[in-house]
Amino acid sequence: MTDPSDHDARRSDLIARRDALYAEQKARDEARERAGTVAEFLRWHAADLANVSHALHWPWEPDGVRFPAYPWAFSGIDWARVPGANTRYGGTEEVLAELFTDALDALGIPADRRLRLQWGVAHLPDVTLARADAERLAERLMRWSSDLWIHDPTDVWAIEIYHEGTLSYARRPPDDGGSG
Repeated sequence: MTDPSDHDARRSDLIARRDALYAEQKARDEARERAGTVAEFLRWHAADLANVSHALHWPWEPDGVRFPAYPWAFSGIDWARVPGANTRYGGTEEVLAELFTDALDALGIPADRRLRLQWGVAHLPDVTLARADAERLAERLMRWSSDLWIHDPTDVWAIEIYHEGTLSYARRPPDDGGSG
């Protein structure tokens, strides 16, 4: 006759092995999904970044860079609550690209400064590239998503290109630390 404690120990061991297999499968599925996301991104956007020094920052590879603290409204920065904010209507990507250059000039951003671009789409990576490249590619980069935020992780300014055709920017976040 078998000891009931042997049965319980065997059952516990089998459950632990099953749980480990589930965890391994979940990790494989997540890796496959990430690879598919990267492949899809490269399929659509690699040509835009060809011959441009850039870095991709994927959501599953946190690098500690945070967007500057700004008050948020429904789907963007609440620029009415940001002291010194400037908002311009562009309407088209061509005009928004010109406004983008104007905003960078007004903020005093040098041509070689590395900018961090973030889109309003969760599966797109953040992209870091030089101001000059961001300006040259602005129209193409705007097509990746209808909302785009640009900032410099070493400074406290932000530019938002919003889906309603506006470009807004400000040099410093508000005093309230961005609670919104």
